[in-house]
Amino acid sequence: MELRLGEHSYVKLSPEGEITSRGTVLKRRDMPMFVKRQYTEHVLVLLKGGTADACRELLEKQLENLSSGQVAIADLIISRTCLSSYKSEWNGMATLMKRYQHLKGGDVAKIIVTESESERMILAENYDSSTMKPDYDYYAKMLKRAVTSLLRHI
Repeated sequence: MELRLGEHSYVKLSPEGEITSRGTVLKRRDMPMFVKRQYTEHVLVLLKGGTADACRELLEKQLENLSSGQVAIADLIISRTCLSSYKSEWNGMATLMKRYQHLKGGDVAKIIVTESESERMILAENYDSSTMKPDYDYYAKMLKRAVTSLLRHI
């Protein structure tokens, strides 16, 4: 089974149940595992004959689980490659690199987006669940964008 999402993007389900894709959220390194897993559930619904309405219901459940904190922090980690320079000092990655001087251009930073205005993005290794809270709205928007993009093609 195959779901064509554009000229150069698709998702396929093999007879063995394995998903392969090109040009989708599943291939992006800067998407947290949470979004990839939830997106995969939507792909499976559609590949097995489900409807957009079924996906919308699933999305509501997923967003509820996220907002109630039922998602592991490890699944919210985003990998971003550091550039050697940024056009704006207000860029989130530029701010992160100033805070964490050991980060250099080409490094891959594993970050968590938090609710804190002073530390919006923090390295996953420095995340402290007793004093910090992930920005669940940020992650919800990521998931909504991914699912909306998928549903546009059915």
